[in-house]
Amino acid sequence: MVTLFGTFLMVILILAAAFWCTRYIGKVAGARQQSGYMEVLDQLVLGSDRSILIVQVGTKRYLMGVTSEQIQILGEIDEELIPVPKTPVSFGKTDVLQNLDFQDILDKMRRGKKRR
Repeated sequence: MVTLFGTFLMVILILAAAFWCTRYIGKVAGARQQSGYMEVLDQLVLGSDRSILIVQVGTKRYLMGVTSEQIQILGEIDEELIPVPKTPVSFGKTDVLQNLDFQDILDKMRRGKKRR
């Protein structure tokens, strides 16, 4: 009975240590990925290795397609397509815009390209 309890306690301690180590490593890796010039404003995952990003570089915003093999700029987004948020929502060190609806922005960009 004592051996079973000791084994159970050891497993719990190992899981707790693994949890805290991965959180620490994630924070350190996240801090290294911070940039003063670029920020990902939003991301739409399309599949296991495909996504579309809205990236701000300086004062310009770009729509980018990202796969496991390449990154491509799909177009530049006009500032009037993205509404100014009333309140930024903070998740750790990055701010995510609250009223940013990615699907609306993507639809507006598609309609704009068809008109040209």
